Amino acid sequence: MNFQQKRLYLKIQSYCARAERCEQEVTEKLSLWGAQPADISGFVELLYADGFIDHGRYARLFTSDKFRLQKWGKLKIAHHLKAKGIAKTHIEAALLTEIDADAYEQTVHELAQKKLAALAETMATPQKKQKLLQYLLQKGYEPAMAQKELTRLLR
Repeated sequence: MNFQQKRLYLKIQSYCARAERCEQEVTEKLSLWGAQPADISGFVELLYADGFIDHGRYARLFTSDKFRLQKWGKLKIAHHLKAKGIAKTHIEAALLTEIDADAYEQTVHELAQKKLAALAETMATPQKKQKLLQYLLQKGYEPAMAQKELTRLLR
């Protein structure tokens, strides 16, 4: 490794140390910094070996953060992880370990109540149902769960 490559590798290590990164993010950043494709693949291998990239850990932290902080549902989380090139096994494991079933149901209930309260009182019930369903689906909750919540709130 020449001086320029060592410098770039230290820079990408620093980038990975600041926050959890996946291979796709690292590759994009290295390309942006002007690294050669051969160097990129070598750097990625070294980052895996040094523990800077770990897709299982990335999936767990991403899942936990998106659920706790942004109240995303499992479908949206899984879609975003898949788009980042994370393996299905890592995604499934993260969804199982990081999202408690009771907390998941409680979150969808709280989101639905909050959205229902924000909808205009003059709006007809079918319109409220449509808006509420659309909101929950957009947040990434399963259609059956969203429908169950609608039934519970708008009897």
